[in-house]
Amino acid sequence: MRVKAAGSTGTLTADVTSARGTRNDVAFADLDLSASDWTAHDGVVTLANIPARLTAAGSATFAAPGGQGGYPTGTAMDPLTLTLSLDEDATLPSASGGTGGSGSTGTSGGEAGGSSTTGGGGTVGGAGTVGGAGSAGGSGSLAATGSGAPTGLLLGASGALAAAGAAVVVAVRRRATES
Repeated sequence: MRVKAAGSTGTLTADVTSARGTRNDVAFADLDLSASDWTAHDGVVTLANIPARLTAAGSATFAAPGGQGGYPTGTAMDPLTLTLSLDEDATLPSASGGTGGSGSTGTSGGEAGGSSTTGGGGTVGGAGTVGGAGSAGGSGSLAATGSGAPTGLLLGASGALAAAGAAVVVAVRRRATES
């Protein structure tokens, strides 16, 4: 995952794997950074509760083959919290909700809002990028949708069960009429 920030807006990009294959650097959500506090504490900037809305490309990742279903463009997502290191030796807080890394392996320097580099090759402020190649709160993968389920086998089994049920109904009715 990566966040690109320009002024008071940003974009969350991600590598997405679905039934259609893998797509890299999908512009997944638009971020509203207007209320974000870029103040550094001990070489770390934490942007909390950032509002996020699904982009058209993000919406398409949830659609089934043929474009059916999914979430519409502009759907509000859960707010994000990003933590950025301004100093290579800064200690980032541990991620809650998973075992993913923080993506803070890049070099850094300067102050927030300038043109410093932070987190895995991104920059903070101006029209740069924020973040790196780490994952936040887990494996970096989206939730499983069941798209890999053996639908042919499931349909065949349900058809066989329906046929068996119909045969039982016919047999019971024949016995009832013979009596």
